[in-house]
Amino acid sequence: MSIQQMFLGTPLASAAGGDGGSVQFAGGNGNILSISNSNVPTGTASRTIEFWAYIDSNYSSWSNIFSYGGASSGQCFGLNIGNNGNTTRFGFTGYSAGDWLTDTEVMPYTDAWHHFAVTYDGSKVELFINGHSKGTSSESLNTTGSNFVVGGSEHSGNNENFKGWISNLRVSDNVRYTSYTYSNMLTGNLKTQTAGFDGNLWGRSEGTGGLTFTPTTPISYSTSVEVYDNNNVTKSKVNSGSFTTHTTSGWATIESGSGTINSMYFERTDNAGWDAGFYAIRVDGVMLQDGYGFEPSETALTADGNTTLICCHDSTGADKVLGASGSMTVGGGCTARTATPFWFPDPHRYWRFSEGSANGYDSHFPRVARIGLTKYRDPEAAMTWIKEYTADNCSDSGTYQVGVFTYDHGSPISFKYCVLSSVFNSSIRSCAYQIDYSDDNSNWTTAWIGVAHNQNDWPSNGQDKNSNSRSICGYHIMEGSRLGTTNPNNGTTWSNSWTAQGSSFDMAISNVHDGRLRMTDRARTSGNSVYCYLTCNITVENSVTVYGENNYPSTSEIVVDGVTYTTSGKHVHRFEGISGNLTKVSVDNDGQNGRTYIEAVVVDGYLLMDGVGHEGWMGTGN
Repeated sequence: MSIQQMFLGTPLASAAGGDGGSVQFAGGNGNILSISNSNVPTGTASRTIEFWAYIDSNYSSWSNIFSYGGASSGQCFGLNIGNNGNTTRFGFTGYSAGDWLTDTEVMPYTDAWHHFAVTYDGSKVELFINGHSKGTSSESLNTTGSNFVVGGSEHSGNNENFKGWISNLRVSDNVRYTSYTYSNMLTGNLKTQTAGFDGNLWGRSEGTGGLTFTPTTPISYSTSVEVYDNNNVTKSKVNSGSFTTHTTSGWATIESGSGTINSMYFERTDNAGWDAGFYAIRVDGVMLQDGYGFEPSETALTADGNTTLICCHDSTGADKVLGASGSMTVGGGCTARTATPFWFPDPHRYWRFSEGSANGYDSHFPRVARIGLTKYRDPEAAMTWIKEYTADNCSDSGTYQVGVFTYDHGSPISFKYCVLSSVFNSSIRSCAYQIDYSDDNSNWTTAWIGVAHNQNDWPSNGQDKNSNSRSICGYHIMEGSRLGTTNPNNGTTWSNSWTAQGSSFDMAISNVHDGRLRMTDRARTSGNSVYCYLTCNITVENSVTVYGENNYPSTSEIVVDGVTYTTSGKHVHRFEGISGNLTKVSVDNDGQNGRTYIEAVVVDGYLLMDGVGHEGWMGTGN
């Protein structure tokens, strides 16, 4: 077993794998791509089907992201958005007794790019999202059918259709990914078992008198094996090597060079009968985590000896495929796009969090148990918690006085989003925050600026897709994006370029560009369902986010390089993986009896602000 390394840096697409484009699916009947299933594994054969998907939050359930096979139990193979009462969860489409509804809700994985992989080894199906296992199900499959369908299902006549984008879908005739529960491989007089494999440095796996870690499959390493623990408390070793005593609190290198871990031992340095353990184990710079399977590729996929099909990778045509015979049949509502998921930040060792304008405390900062950073817009992904004040709770036990603090990861790591664990369950709070990075703990660069809040889906008022109340206590992905290299704020007064078609604004349009993201002081039209649009000329590198009225559906359009992109049925409109010249942004209330509200427009992480040349985020309470 080897620990797969991430590709570091901002990669370019491989020529052999296409240009990193995608296909947009409108979600209507027959809006699918299909190709003969002679290009994909069938019957009882092992397989892996993986892809990047941008699921529109205005999705329909029941819908299939892909599915092929016949309408008999165990004869299908696909991934669906399944209905489970008031929530929707990801499900495996095996048909009838072969179906499996996972415990993973869909809504947290909408309106952003995520990597999905479904594997089958002849007896077990496993779902991975962003490289982390979401569970397994024992299945006896015998996949039949005639066509491999993307964006719908073969057994429903190409219906049950998916709404969103898919990029770099690859089908393989082997199981590419396997997850491990490392904590089950610990033996000894265990006191705490799982904490050392949770991907963080807060909890400790411990055993009275010592611990032994014996991986079920030996782990190979090429550069180093490290252990994180306390000063002069634990000594560690790999296999039958010599013990290394931890002389400082933090990471200690136990082995250098290359080799194989068959076992690891942890003992006390001061008293053999006391508790010994570790906070984390790192192999070749990657922490061992329960459920961790792999780091998704950050380049356009290529065909290898196990690849049978690659599609949805080329912006010049939805029918472009690799590693297959023939081309895709393209149904209506499928459009090749330049949008791509391959936009990742460079890794850095030191990360700094600053509350407000980087000075003092703000009473509007949410009361939190801890603050974390993560690579994906994924509240279930393994967080790197960079500050912890108390255990997660909903009893207001935490702090809002976070101020400024620095996190040292010990080696470079890539982050893209900020997460907080809110403990304040009585009202909504929000405040500006800033994330900086450094390689030497001295020279700092701003990574992004945003709003720390305790709302389930900013700026909603704490309700889910079906208008069910959601707690404002728990994990929340903070608003804010990595800054692009081109700041659109160049002194322009953006509010002068808005038009309320056939109407006017009775709450000033300048509120959209006041430099704050919040639910008050928005723009509002005097008439109902008014089409409002901004005319502009802005270079976009990756993303545009448009904020309408909180918890009320609206439609938004952006025009980039003459191409119109549209989302509807939501209050926050995210367009990611899109680059070019932005010339228009629009918002229109979806209801006939509701006025159109506009809160803000964010381009590549810059909040558009009237008359300034900086990032446009205010450093005061919102």
